[in-house]
Amino acid sequence: MSMANTESRPLLQPEASPESVENATIETRETGTKTTRAAWTVVILPLLVGIFLGAVGTNIQEVTMSEFGEDILCRNRFSPVGGGAATLVANDPRCKTAEVQADLSMLQAVEQTFGVIPAILTSVLYGAASDRLGRKPILCLSLVGMLVLYATDYLIYGFPEIFNIYLIWPTALLTFVGGGPFVTNSMTYAMVSDAVSEADRADIFFYIIAADLSGNLVGAPVTFYVMKYGPWFATAVGYSCYVARLFVILFFCKDLKRDTFVLRNEDEPEPDEEQSNKGALSAAFGAMLNPALAIKKAYSACFEIFRGNRKVGILLLTLLFSDLGGYANILFNQYIAKRFDWSWSQANLLASIKTFTRLALMVAIMPLVSQLLNRLGMTPLIKDAQISRYAMLLATISSFGIGLASTFYAIIPFLPLYTFRSVSRASLNSLLPSLAGPERNGVLYSVMAVLDSLGVMVAAPATAAVFKIGLHLGGVWIGLPFILSGVLMGMSTLVLFAVRITHEDHINAPRL
Repeated sequence: MSMANTESRPLLQPEASPESVENATIETRETGTKTTRAAWTVVILPLLVGIFLGAVGTNIQEVTMSEFGEDILCRNRFSPVGGGAATLVANDPRCKTAEVQADLSMLQAVEQTFGVIPAILTSVLYGAASDRLGRKPILCLSLVGMLVLYATDYLIYGFPEIFNIYLIWPTALLTFVGGGPFVTNSMTYAMVSDAVSEADRADIFFYIIAADLSGNLVGAPVTFYVMKYGPWFATAVGYSCYVARLFVILFFCKDLKRDTFVLRNEDEPEPDEEQSNKGALSAAFGAMLNPALAIKKAYSACFEIFRGNRKVGILLLTLLFSDLGGYANILFNQYIAKRFDWSWSQANLLASIKTFTRLALMVAIMPLVSQLLNRLGMTPLIKDAQISRYAMLLATISSFGIGLASTFYAIIPFLPLYTFRSVSRASLNSLLPSLAGPERNGVLYSVMAVLDSLGVMVAAPATAAVFKIGLHLGGVWIGLPFILSGVLMGMSTLVLFAVRITHEDHINAPRL
């Protein structure tokens, strides 16, 4: 802002009347609604279609890679001579022994750990680059990186006589190109934040979760069908879903962040914009080639966000507790099967109730509640804060209920409540940009991706160890992972209620 403009402004502004404030709020809400409607065709719908395709592809990929891995590990253990991926032995009962399954579990767990390392080192750097270059180039780059990773994995699985299967561990580091799924998610949320109003942002985040759930629900029967034609046919279908997602984003999704940046530079022309953009991207890639520098820059960006708004920093820490607590959900089927002596198919049927409840929440109930609160005059900032608080409280109660339940019927009331953890996360994803300011959405969501990565890295082995302890103790302690989950999510709940959010927090949000 120029000095002339500053000096011409009166030092004491006339106090606004309640009527003018209400009219301004209504006008802002109407403008935001129009903005959101315009963004549906050029941003939101392509992103939702891409998320759906990615979920279907991931569902297929997880099954095929598990079958390939099980086959190779089984052959290595019982038939070390000869073999290949062409003749599968998945129906051989020896491949279901504890030894082979333990090998497969270790193979996948270590691969997942390797996979989060690039996200920890590069997420913030890619986020900073997206604030300069726009979201779409970084999103497309992350999708390309995952396509390269999956192609390399399938090459290793396809030629086990040439490649050692454990090469998939270092191969996971290929997501240094684009940052992997964590950067994909952060860029998706950032693109939505750039395109829609604050009042509608949480609703779109609910739809994003619903699109992913829908893809998983559709992906299960699709996987069952395509696997009848063999795992390699299923692999081709799954890989095609990823390619289709990249195609949709590349040709049908508009980058409003980039467009805004271009328009701003048209008003204030910079003589060397292209060189500046190249410099920003080369600086980001240069940092990625130096892990120590990447960590330093990531910590600097985190510290900058924490220093800029302490409430944002404190709320970000709740994500880590929530992620650590929510990881117990992965053990749900195994816990139910062990606790009540059920089959895996029976436990999976119970889990499907939770999935359909979550889908109903995201598609119908929560958007309706959000719009109702908007109509009642609640500001987006306060609305998102309240939803995130009470949703996390319900999820905490549910986690304790699932862990302590002694009968199947005692668990039923808590299953719908457990899905509120996702509601709290979506609302928090909408709240934090309003507190931090709109110009650093890329870095903010990337810091959240780093915390998610750290949560996965810590939670995976920790949850398995806690479950092992619970199995050893027996009885009610079998539910120890969910009891601990309740404790961690309870800590998040306390912090969410302790941090006081007011409308002035939005007014005082830093702007660049």
